[in-house]
Amino acid sequence: MILGASCSVAVHQAVAADIEPVAEENSAVLACTGAGTGFFLIPGTETCLRIGGQITVRHEVNRARKDLSIETSYVEEEPTIDYGSVEPEPRPARQTTEAVLAFTTAAATDLGPLFTHASLKGVSSSGESTLYLDQAYIELSGLTAGRRQSFFDYSTGYNFTEGYASDRTTNLVAYTHNLSDKAAIAVSLEDNNERRVDDGVWALRGAQNLPDLVVSGRVDDDRWGNTQVSVAVQQLSDDRVTECCGPLRSTIAWAASAGVEFSPVILRHEGRLLLAAAYADGAMSYLGDSPFVTDYMVDGDGKIVRTSGFSLLASYEYHWSPKLKSMLTLSGLFARTKGRDLEWKPSGMLASLGLEYLPVPNLRLGIEGNYYRDIGRARYYRIAGERSTASLAKLKTYVARNF
Repeated sequence: MILGASCSVAVHQAVAADIEPVAEENSAVLACTGAGTGFFLIPGTETCLRIGGQITVRHEVNRARKDLSIETSYVEEEPTIDYGSVEPEPRPARQTTEAVLAFTTAAATDLGPLFTHASLKGVSSSGESTLYLDQAYIELSGLTAGRRQSFFDYSTGYNFTEGYASDRTTNLVAYTHNLSDKAAIAVSLEDNNERRVDDGVWALRGAQNLPDLVVSGRVDDDRWGNTQVSVAVQQLSDDRVTECCGPLRSTIAWAASAGVEFSPVILRHEGRLLLAAAYADGAMSYLGDSPFVTDYMVDGDGKIVRTSGFSLLASYEYHWSPKLKSMLTLSGLFARTKGRDLEWKPSGMLASLGLEYLPVPNLRLGIEGNYYRDIGRARYYRIAGERSTASLAKLKTYVARNF
């Protein structure tokens, strides 16, 4: 899904530049012109409200040929890793139900449109259920404060299953400046607790002293599509005290990404093409999620060694008809942690192919296949270890209803 985080305030301002509650004759329902579809006036106030959400039910089966087992440790303060391909554990079929309930308000003020958004998300799977606050933020005059999608994020592809790309909801304070009606730049201070990639052994973060600094710029053009560039800077700190060198010194990690989306017409049918890439040095969550990566490791000389890597994503969506579309996403994440005597190089690749049918508006019926392949290889004292692999295939069917 294209997030468009950098221009969310600009879009709101465009649709609500003139929010005025107007009473419909012979009706108790009040319509809010200019605020967008689905808004109605809260009785006794000058605030417009829209209630929406989504219910998704999915069923998945999978088959693994090999799993990848990894255990990090220290031997006399030297980092080590024990890894290898193992026989997979049984993976029973799973059915999951998710529900999101969202509330959006809009009101005209002397400082411009005032927006608030809050959503709750509930998930039930394998006999366990959770309910939590998904997003909750306020927007006014370019300022955004609260919990929402990171301004760094761009897209994880068109498929139901997300590809390797940043996708985080976090607490933040941001300012968005509209350069024109098509371009905007945003500066955001974001809580990095949602961004920590620790294993509790090589990487064990200390207290957060500074939030992440994110700067992103985005251009939207109806003629061809959109593009976004993002940069993030993060503090890495570890509270451990080494025997050799005492307290650890903090260091700076960073990440950058770029993406572009086109809307080509092929064989007289509409489609969308998305290309994205990201690089990170010590801030690995900005590349996507991988179970075999940490932000850093503490080397035998008492220094924090940052993990570096990159992710690539290509996604295409083709509309066969107004009610039928297919999606293909290819993505990969490649990382490297290089210490004094140990080098660890994990990678992950994902291919997803899906088909969706829309029998009625706002109802999606889908089927999707995923293929995962993970690779791990270490090098000790410049001697290469074995190359271990794991592979997993999944088949998903799902029903999603937006309201």
